Amino acid sequence: MSVSPLALALTWLAAAPATTPAPERTLWLVQPLYADQEALGTRAEELIHQVIPEESRASEVIGRKELVAALEGKAGDIKCLLGEAECRDPLDALVGSLGFSRVILLKGGRDDAGYRFKVSSYRPADGNVTTAEGTGNTLDRALFGAVAKLAPIATTMEVKSTPPGATVFIDNEKLGTAPLTTQVLPGERTLKLDLPGYKPLEITQLVPARGQVSVQRDLEKLPARVIISATPAGAEIYLDGKLAGKDKVDEGVQPGTHVIRITAPDYKPHQLSVEIKPDETYTLKKALQPTTFLGMPIAIGAAQEDIYRRKSSFEVAFETVSIKDDSIDAKHLKSNSTFRADRLISPRPGAAHLLGVSAEYSTYGRYFGLMVIGLLYAQHSKPWTIHVRTTDPTMPVPPGGDEIVSSVNVLTLRALQPQLRIALWRFTLSGQGGLEVRGMRFKQQSEAIYSDGFLLVDTQVVGQGAIRLFLFEGLFLEAAYRYSTSIVSLYEGKGPAMQTLRAGAGYAF
Repeated sequence: MSVSPLALALTWLAAAPATTPAPERTLWLVQPLYADQEALGTRAEELIHQVIPEESRASEVIGRKELVAALEGKAGDIKCLLGEAECRDPLDALVGSLGFSRVILLKGGRDDAGYRFKVSSYRPADGNVTTAEGTGNTLDRALFGAVAKLAPIATTMEVKSTPPGATVFIDNEKLGTAPLTTQVLPGERTLKLDLPGYKPLEITQLVPARGQVSVQRDLEKLPARVIISATPAGAEIYLDGKLAGKDKVDEGVQPGTHVIRITAPDYKPHQLSVEIKPDETYTLKKALQPTTFLGMPIAIGAAQEDIYRRKSSFEVAFETVSIKDDSIDAKHLKSNSTFRADRLISPRPGAAHLLGVSAEYSTYGRYFGLMVIGLLYAQHSKPWTIHVRTTDPTMPVPPGGDEIVSSVNVLTLRALQPQLRIALWRFTLSGQGGLEVRGMRFKQQSEAIYSDGFLLVDTQVVGQGAIRLFLFEGLFLEAAYRYSTSIVSLYEGKGPAMQTLRAGAGYAF
């Protein structure tokens, strides 16, 4: 027949002789939550014993054995129980007369989900009862997680490392970098310090309740280092048979031979043995290959996400510009608009080409982006023949105008052009549009009657479609088609529309 601790306490109290009440104490009683788990209650009592600070032990009564010892030769106030006095609650008066300011009853057990504790805190002074629950994958986490909701038991832990900056893990939970001050539940805690280039340090630290713990450790510098990056996302990286991390590992090692293995579901594992010399940093970047057709969607998705996470790009391209009509509105730079270049004579539109180079910088969200700034410089592939007229009859120009052979130079400023893009495996398809400012200069090549040449400055509206192929990480090749037409000229009329084919290379980051 099982007798509860609380019933045992009441029986003992009734039979013991009267004496002076003991100093205030907290009574801890543990019962199994499930049948046949009495040993778990004993372990819980041992944990409470371990974490109570030595200076507080005199005011704590933990478990049935200590309760029996504490009641020896003592008796409580049973007048209320016998009806000889009036009390709000006879049990409160009985427990309070023994100096217990609090009774904490814990019921704990283990099931398929882990450890579970229910805790009740009872104060005889006012009859107040509060309850809480705690769960965890270890006994101490479940136990103290429940108690911490009712009683202040957390401890302040200060962690320092030499050199500073080590990542601090407590029970495999990343909390920050040293120096670090944090609150920790009492119990046996596993502390790990990890700093690239240094040997990881792992220690077991007993943390008391309501105390302060200071941990300071010197880290051992390792004479070699490995930096391993792997895709797809979630790829596991093993170093000498031990899981070192996922996706990326930066770790100090001893010189010598090391075995690196990278694995991921639906991908072919990659393994190699490397010889690392003293003071050497070995770097490996590896993209695993899918093993089956089912692995292809994973590889495609990983490639697309790699593109989308890159927020900027810089590109340099070669461009071939074709003039689509013969309209020119260029002002003579020296005659105050008396002479005007107004028409392209040869080559005919469609055959008039310019060759140039451009550079662009862009930023991106996931699907939308912005070409922030770009610049194109182009010049004629062969000289053009243009028609020149005059607005002054006294000028020495034939009535039908003059024809001159000139060189052609173009400078175009592109800015703030919105983009829409979509990634398909290692490719992106994009559309871009906006405004750009163009300057064209025509300079006579022969007798130079029209010294200083002619200048056309206009604003164009432009649209572009492009396709990119990402080769490795952010390195890409791009092919694009652009069409632009003049809408506003600095002088009179409009400049010629242009069709552009461009091919370039760049890097997204």
